[in-house]
Amino acid sequence: MKFAIVTGGSRGIGKEITRDLLNNNFFVFVISKTSKSIDLFEDEFKDYKDNFLTLNADISNLDSVINCYKAISEKTDKIDVLVNNAGVSKLTLIGKNNYDDWHNQINTNLNGTYYMSKEVYPLMKNNNTGRIINISSIYGLIGGEGYSAYCASKHGVIGLTKSMALELAINNITVNAVCSGWVETDMLKSDFEELSQEYGIDKDLLIEDEKISVPTKHFTTVSEISQLVMYLISESAKNITGQAINISGGLNV
Repeated sequence: MKFAIVTGGSRGIGKEITRDLLNNNFFVFVISKTSKSIDLFEDEFKDYKDNFLTLNADISNLDSVINCYKAISEKTDKIDVLVNNAGVSKLTLIGKNNYDDWHNQINTNLNGTYYMSKEVYPLMKNNNTGRIINISSIYGLIGGEGYSAYCASKHGVIGLTKSMALELAINNITVNAVCSGWVETDMLKSDFEELSQEYGIDKDLLIEDEKISVPTKHFTTVSEISQLVMYLISESAKNITGQAINISGGLNV
């Protein structure tokens, strides 16, 4: 049996990736920060109950990640796939936001990705194989007005991806980043609600305006992202590493 870890695996993009991994005969460690999300996930995925283990952990906190790793290592001595998906997004207007908004996004999106990768690395190194997929963003490739912390963290994830790819190639571990545009998730709704309040523009109009700006005229779906992840962890992609792959409908072309 193959083993995978998905952070933020109980909702949104992470939940879809978890679903596809389970359907491809993986045992999945599903990491989530909130007990409510875990409860909802366990109810929805009860038919898979023997093939996953949910873990309540905050990836922005190193002690929490270490405790999570201990629980995983008691279950298996190998991890085939790590998907660093958990992330947060919030407006960080330099003239308005406090430092907590900055630190929360850097600590979760960037530090959390590093913490998980570092802790899980021995379980890949020992088996001389592995796939690490970091979920970055189109904002890891470009700037975004009002999203300084998010952009900085996601640019950092891409830099980390490239460096880890070079370092871990000797262990047959590939490391790639997936850079999506707007994705149809609860986070998208939350982001547009925040933008609507900040700029005094109707949320639905904002969404439609953003959708029109996408060359393909539609937002990326969680299924499209998950299928890309499935390819990157496949044998067919064994020679793809250190890449930041844009899946945003043509943004940043």
